[in-house]
Amino acid sequence: MNYKRRDNAMKKSILTLAVCGLFVMATSVVYGETLELTKDAYIEEVIVNNFELTQLEEDLVDETKEYKAALRTAKSIDELTWDEFNDNYETKESKTRAVKAKMYNSLKEGKEYYDKYIEVIQKRDAITLAAENNYYNYLNAIKDLEIKNENLKLTKDKYDVKVTEERIGQASALDLLAYEKTYNDALGQQLKASNLVDKRRNTFNLYIDRPINTAIELSQVDIVLPDFKINSLDVALPSLLENSYLKKTQELELKRLEMDRTVKGRTSGFGDVKIELEQNEIAVKEVKEQIEDATLIIEYQLRTNYNNTLAAENVFKSAELQLEIAKTNLNVAKVKEKNDMISSLDYIQAKQNYDSAVKTYLDAKLAAYTAYVSFNNFMNLNSLAVPMDLK
Repeated sequence: MNYKRRDNAMKKSILTLAVCGLFVMATSVVYGETLELTKDAYIEEVIVNNFELTQLEEDLVDETKEYKAALRTAKSIDELTWDEFNDNYETKESKTRAVKAKMYNSLKEGKEYYDKYIEVIQKRDAITLAAENNYYNYLNAIKDLEIKNENLKLTKDKYDVKVTEERIGQASALDLLAYEKTYNDALGQQLKASNLVDKRRNTFNLYIDRPINTAIELSQVDIVLPDFKINSLDVALPSLLENSYLKKTQELELKRLEMDRTVKGRTSGFGDVKIELEQNEIAVKEVKEQIEDATLIIEYQLRTNYNNTLAAENVFKSAELQLEIAKTNLNVAKVKEKNDMISSLDYIQAKQNYDSAVKTYLDAKLAAYTAYVSFNNFMNLNSLAVPMDLK
């Protein structure tokens, strides 16, 4: 019975090693020339290859031109003397168009330019953060696979020793099964880690419009948590309420509607114009309500983003402490195993606990980094002074 078990174990060992070899090869096979990228180079390539951002930036160029043209036209009309105005705009219709160009068009074009300016920054921030997550996630997956490979080798070595001990009668069949299970568990974890590397590599490549199986050589870089750009919610809130784009864009819309009403009021208040003025009044009321709602929305977003960041920070701190505990326990386990004070399985468990703590630490640090950057982006965007005095 023992010989049969040993033969089966040896066959299984050979098979699993073959499977393991195939998966390790799959993660290191070269698909043509290997692409070497730093994080900054990757982010730059992601931005350059993002069609939506490119389109938004082109739209911003157009909106800027139209806004500048409207400002110049308004200024040129405003500088005309009354006689010059009458000479250039002789008919009632032309005078009406001139009044609209002077009083209204720059407000309309300015609102559209402002919104596009904000949209470009939001998109760029989102793309940059997504690219950073891709880079760090891929790097973390590679690190995790390296750890799982080490753990698989450790459990395989311990299992091989136990096979020999069971054959010469120094270990029981039940003991051998426990080591076999540990080895099989390690193999399963290694295969999952290998699959995750493939998945993260594919996502990484998709963001730079390369074939998903392009081999990548990443520059090793640690995640550095940025400074937390806030000292007090109560201090930050008044500034956001004054400068936030959520209110600014509605205030620009309110000015546009009020000037639209003024321009239309210069003509007869009957027929289509009367209906338009009535619709304008409704729109003005709606925008005023949206400005009031923005005050509540900004405070809610500030507190939510702040609390999310603190939560992610605390999770990371806990993961950091757990890693220190697991590292200490592993060092103790090494000494104890060397002096036959614990079994190899106990040592393997301490090693696996440490490996798990490393992965948790890396994931928690990336989550904290994402929360920090998201919060800082929120603060920057809501404190942004969009240049409106264009020449």
